[in-house]
Amino acid sequence: MKFVWKYDIPVDDLVHTFQVPPGRVVHVGTQDRPDVVQLWMEVDESEQRNARRFQVFGTGHDIPDKSTHVGSVIAHRLPDLVWHVFEVFE
Repeated sequence: MKFVWKYDIPVDDLVHTFQVPPGRVVHVGTQDRPDVVQLWMEVDESEQRNARRFQVFGTGHDIPDKSTHVGSVIAHRLPDLVWHVFEVFE
């Protein structure tokens, strides 16, 4: 059965690893904290979980070659900043 799960990704220049069933990113946004971006994924929880790595980058920051953009969001309460979420592969 499929569900939508939410993951919090801190805005801290680090790669964050989550154990996630197979699925796809359906939304990237912020809710109530300026230092965290939320990632919503449609997942099939009956499937085995695998490690997936995500990182938040600011506009103009270096992005790893082995990565894929999954979404961008205007920073919560900081409209001059835009965060970009990438899935990082290595």
